[in-house]
Amino acid sequence: MSSVTTTGNNKGVVINGANAYAFVVFSLADNLVGIQVNSTATDFTMIVGGGLSDAGAGIKLNGVNGAFIDSFEAGGDGTFGIWLKSASNNAISDFSSVGNGIAGVYLGCNPTGPNGTACPAGTPSSNGNSLMGNALKGTALFSDVSNGVSQRFGIAVGLGNRGNHFAFITGSGNLSDDALDENPTCGNNRWLADTFTTSNPAKNTTLFCLN
Repeated sequence: MSSVTTTGNNKGVVINGANAYAFVVFSLADNLVGIQVNSTATDFTMIVGGGLSDAGAGIKLNGVNGAFIDSFEAGGDGTFGIWLKSASNNAISDFSSVGNGIAGVYLGCNPTGPNGTACPAGTPSSNGNSLMGNALKGTALFSDVSNGVSQRFGIAVGLGNRGNHFAFITGSGNLSDDALDENPTCGNNRWLADTFTTSNPAKNTTLFCLN
């Protein structure tokens, strides 16, 4: 699909089919979620899109594996700009997620955000994802997860979500932390060349933890 904008729906766009491709797709003020990509949408690709002022999440990767999303904008969404729920081995680059209700980016299962607990038994966590700035375009420009209105966290990684990589991301002014990793000393998540004003754990706890 290409050049699509949805407004005022329960869910703006729902992707179910394999090998789907979305180009210039935006959700404006939809309700539960702006763009939802389900687990059956293997090898999903989106180039240029956004979820803006949706009541729930701007984009929700729901059990998705192997998606690639480039140039995505989320702002003013009610919960998360970008929500990876039981979503693994996905790549998101060149994104902005600013001024959302709970977090700019959230990796976890709790619909109200990080709460110090892992996903329930039988529910997969989000592992092996890569989120980065413009590195795929050959530049070192930063993706942005700053607060615009009421965002609590820039990026929040729930307990038990592991093996994820975060690079060339900047965040500032979020109400709680610009970056939160609930795994002790970040577990085996890797943070590299990011710029956060506040973080939990504190920056440079270990070599690759919130550097």
